Amino acid sequence: IGQPVDSNGEPYSEWIYDSAIVTADDVEHVDDLMKKIQDMGFQAESNKEYVDMVQRTTKMIQLLLGGIGAIALIVAVIGISNTMTTAVYDRIHDIGVLKVLGCDPEELLFMFLLESGILGGLGGLIGIGISYLITEVGVNLLAVKLLKMAEGTRLAVIPWWLALSSFLFAIVLGVLAGYFPARWAAGLKPIKAVQSL
Repeated sequence: IGQPVDSNGEPYSEWIYDSAIVTADDVEHVDDLMKKIQDMGFQAESNKEYVDMVQRTTKMIQLLLGGIGAIALIVAVIGISNTMTTAVYDRIHDIGVLKVLGCDPEELLFMFLLESGILGGLGGLIGIGISYLITEVGVNLLAVKLLKMAEGTRLAVIPWWLALSSFLFAIVLGVLAGYFPARWAAGLKPIKAVQSL
């Protein structure tokens, strides 16, 4: 059934097919198998071409988002450093009073580094919360409905270890961004700080 016929309307003596499905035993062997089929004179196409295209597109999107993330990271470091510099300048008199009362420079350094670490950690927590919100609502809920996928399909997942490492990284970044203003505050002369008022 479905076999072509000659000019007299008689079927050919051989079986003739317009296509065949060949299954590879492994994804890694698909390219070699396609080359062998093409060397035999047949046209061959596979879903691997589409998979490769999707992977290339995904890598490009990841690089783009990574670039945006790097820019946001630089802006965050500058923001924390600026905030800590302003906080130090606003508290020059307080720093002088603390030093006159016997506060060690290391304690002042630790105090300002702690503040900048808390700022970084809070920023990290807010960022993680927004990421989970976008992932769950924007991607796993809305995108699944728009693409008419099966209920319960998860297109994006943020593992717990990534969220935890991002939080710790935000704290470290905050401490590094606040290091120079904190060091300047710790090295401030008490008399100059008190006289600045």
